[in-house]
Amino acid sequence: MKKTLLRSTFLLLLVSVIAKILSFLVRILLARTLSESAMNYYTLASPTMVIMITLAQMGIPGALSKVIAQSKDTRKPLLASILVSMINNIVIIAAFFILLPFLSFYILKQREILPVLYAILPLIPLVSISGILKGYLFGKQQHVQATACQLFEEGSRILFLLVMFSMDHSLTNVTMAKIAMYSISVGELCSSLYMLFALRQHKHDIRQLPTLFHTLHRQQFDEVLSISIPMTGSRLIGSFSYFVEPIVMVIGLSALQSDTMIHA
Repeated sequence: MKKTLLRSTFLLLLVSVIAKILSFLVRILLARTLSESAMNYYTLASPTMVIMITLAQMGIPGALSKVIAQSKDTRKPLLASILVSMINNIVIIAAFFILLPFLSFYILKQREILPVLYAILPLIPLVSISGILKGYLFGKQQHVQATACQLFEEGSRILFLLVMFSMDHSLTNVTMAKIAMYSISVGELCSSLYMLFALRQHKHDIRQLPTLFHTLHRQQFDEVLSISIPMTGSRLIGSFSYFVEPIVMVIGLSALQSDTMIHA
């Protein structure tokens, strides 16, 4: 028992370190490949991406992990989380699809960044799926598998970026920023595929999910939401602060330029 615990801890630590190294390599690759303008577009769109991910996940991965760890029947909390996430994703995608042009034209005052912002939308369902799968694995005490998905996420991002940037060396700044943003969706997709493969021993439980709709009650939804909503509130504060930073910077620069013109 003690040897198994030590081995699992060592594997978890090793996987986490390798994942961090791969994440660092992704940043180096982007810094060396993207032009200055493309990096500015990507950096300016990143706070919007963070707040969209926070709203899309709605704290469900952490809540699902806790509920499944304490539940005898893990299928109902999983199905409740999937249903809540699907409805939430539809609302978030529709809302941001309408709001992104206003954010680009009038708030950030960068019309060129709109395609980069739209490139975030495919990430919303993918990050929700990967979050649910990760929460399920953590709830099932499969910590190594849940952490190892980061290797596939970062590794696939590196491969995608290398292939896309090597295919055409005359990419525009906006296209390069879009590719960098799409790489995150590719990473989440590969991460989800790995976790689905890791859950093959629970294949029977997952296949029974569609037949459990009529057995769901409000209790299953309340169990997940009572944990996820407070978690979302705490994360949303930091995400919103990060989201507001570039807006304040743009407003401040605009005011400074106007003041300079007046006194010139």
